[in-house]
Amino acid sequence: FDPADMRIFYEGTFIGLLNPYALLCGLLSVAMLSMHGAAWLVLKSSGPVAARARAYGSIAAILVIVLFALGGVFLALGVNGYTISSAIVTDGPSNPLLKTATHEGSWLANYGTYPWMMIAPVAGFAGALATLIAIRARLEVGTLLFSKLSIFGIISTVGVSMFPFIL
Repeated sequence: FDPADMRIFYEGTFIGLLNPYALLCGLLSVAMLSMHGAAWLVLKSSGPVAARARAYGSIAAILVIVLFALGGVFLALGVNGYTISSAIVTDGPSNPLLKTATHEGSWLANYGTYPWMMIAPVAGFAGALATLIAIRARLEVGTLLFSKLSIFGIISTVGVSMFPFIL
């Protein structure tokens, strides 16, 4: 994404796309969807299938918590975000081409500016932890609902972290 002309571009190779952060995000996605699939399977099945889903769902929930935390640490220490470096026009039409952005900010800066946005990562962690507890306590409906909360929180975290650049 080039903030100067608002166009998507990539200057690199396919192997360059497989950087450590991208791989971490991919593993988090697989763990998150495995947790949710296990929650659904526990709700809709019984016997050995449900027992196996409960075991794998527990592992997936633990992985979601660990990988989501690692992603946050990685963002804080190793990935530069964008920052709007020009004055924002508030009395005229909204035009992203009238803004100037630099690639030296932090993707976590929005949480200091807008503390209410912390709801998203808290929901991601709390949902995964509650999924782990509910799946072990055999609370099938709660497991599915908490898994949905975790997915919502994790995906919302991406959105609020990239605001206003994700628009």
